[in-house]
Amino acid sequence: MATTSLDALQGLLENLGLEDPIPPFTSCDVLTRPLDIFHSYLADILVKIAYCEPQVAYDAIQWATDMNNGDLDVVVPKLRIKTTDNKELTRDLAEKFPQSSLFSLPLADGIHLRVFFLSKSLPKVLLPYIHDRKETYGIDTAAGLRDPATSSPDASAGTRKKVVVEFSSPNIGAKFEGAHLRSTLIGSYIASMHEAHGWDVVRLNYLGDWGKQLGLLAAGWTRFGSDELFAADPLRHLLDVYLQIEELFRPEQEARDKLRDEKKDTAEIESQGLYAERDGFFKKMEDGDADALALWTKFRDVSIESYRILYAAMNVTFDEYAGESQVNRDIIAEVEATLREKGFLEESDGSWLIDYKKHGHKGLSTAILRGRTGSTTYLLRDIAAAVERDRKYAFDKMVYVVKAEQESHFQRIFAALEMMGLADLRSRLEHVSFAKCVDLGETALLSDIIGTSQSAARIVIESDPDNYASFPATTATPTTADRFGIAALQVQEMLVRRNNNTHFSADRMVSLEVSSGARLQYWYGRLCAALQGATPDLEDLDYALLVEEDYTNLLRVMTQFPDIVQGAFRTMEATGLLTYLFRIVDQISVILEDEEDEEEAGGASSSVGARLALLESVRLVLRNGMGVLGVEPVLV
Repeated sequence: MATTSLDALQGLLENLGLEDPIPPFTSCDVLTRPLDIFHSYLADILVKIAYCEPQVAYDAIQWATDMNNGDLDVVVPKLRIKTTDNKELTRDLAEKFPQSSLFSLPLADGIHLRVFFLSKSLPKVLLPYIHDRKETYGIDTAAGLRDPATSSPDASAGTRKKVVVEFSSPNIGAKFEGAHLRSTLIGSYIASMHEAHGWDVVRLNYLGDWGKQLGLLAAGWTRFGSDELFAADPLRHLLDVYLQIEELFRPEQEARDKLRDEKKDTAEIESQGLYAERDGFFKKMEDGDADALALWTKFRDVSIESYRILYAAMNVTFDEYAGESQVNRDIIAEVEATLREKGFLEESDGSWLIDYKKHGHKGLSTAILRGRTGSTTYLLRDIAAAVERDRKYAFDKMVYVVKAEQESHFQRIFAALEMMGLADLRSRLEHVSFAKCVDLGETALLSDIIGTSQSAARIVIESDPDNYASFPATTATPTTADRFGIAALQVQEMLVRRNNNTHFSADRMVSLEVSSGARLQYWYGRLCAALQGATPDLEDLDYALLVEEDYTNLLRVMTQFPDIVQGAFRTMEATGLLTYLFRIVDQISVILEDEEDEEEAGGASSSVGARLALLESVRLVLRNGMGVLGVEPVLV
């Protein structure tokens, strides 16, 4: 019997002896979250034995923080029952608790009523529930639909909401920093999570392809550029050129900084040497000079094509490579005109700037929008880009996945939009920040990072082939080993909360002894091998095996999956979801190894069908969890 409709789910529960219909609660979604089934029935029991209001009973129930303390925890004071002794009330409720088809008798623990799921009923509810939903288990695919009650007149109710996610965004000719790596992986996760929840997602790579650094790169190209080296490895050669010209430029920068520190005029030094060459080339770009734009286009086009290949190896895609260069000039002019008309943009020593502090933004310093040479700044282009994207995409939300050091930059963008009278646009923008990625060592390009990760995975697989015997023979080929390494890289970066630094470690990411991408892939592969392509039939299963403690504990954890995913979606943190997946891995690894030992000893289970149904459910949970993280399993 399918459980995807309320009537069908109710029928399944009736077969377990639950004659009362599923109690309705506003925040309850029993067709998406199985934990809500138990939550609702427990609330109904509390109403009957504590004589409290239904919603009060529902709100008094929470997850148990430790499975040793139950599956659900009733915080008795939250029932709002007048008493002089909540501990005594808790004991009284435990004594009154009726026999149930879903729960064993609870434990009174101070002011907490600890409730455990009934082990003989849990698999009969959960396994059909997961199997009926398959790839959608744990994911609320309707979360991305517009609410008819809140949709604006020009947005069709029931249509998908749109989110623009800007991430990765490396600079042409520069290093692929740890910040770009974290942005790539976190941004891909955020995009995948929204897409899984029904949102219309635009993945946008906002390249650093405009600005004075391109003028400096052009100056370097005239001195150190080689078409032959560029054709062989474009990103590496551009970086080499940039590093060489940067070294030549450093004395001029130091001299300028010295004058500035002494509060002296820097105009003269900035009008000479590499300053003049850099600024002059960029001014030509902004003025549309054909030769300048031809060289810039050469750098940009080849860089994008190189990055496309590298991103594809990481299972990362983009819908648009926008770049600072693509910002509409008319909108840039419109932004300046609006800010000037409203009195926020003022001229100082030939530059046009906003004095944020003067206009009530005390935490923000003065910022230049157009320099004294007439060139636009990064800030002006970003303000205009936000306006342009809103008009182009009509998004419900736009997320910037950029390092924490740029927080003040985004605060300036948001404040400028408010100054322009675009408070609604500002309210739909979000900066998702993160800390540093350290210990990258000699890696300077994305290809270096990918190569290091894949090489580590290949070495591990080739050095211990017996440990990977459960995988198909093709697993040890370079292609599959490479995918193994990419997953290891992804998990290492996402396993740490965004506000903490991550440490790049090729050895750790491919270790099977710690929570790593390699461990996740390895046990997922072992699980697939154990299933051997079997499709479990849930009719007339013998569930006796699954009452054993290891199986019951695994099932208890699996009920939490939709709520874990929902929390990860709400916070945009992958850490909690990954930690949860490793709980599953830890438990299934024990079960699989114990079963292998039993088989070697000549034992055999009489509950083969139930075992396969459980393993397939675990596979679906791991597969779905990896899917919303953007991690591609080595085995499908």
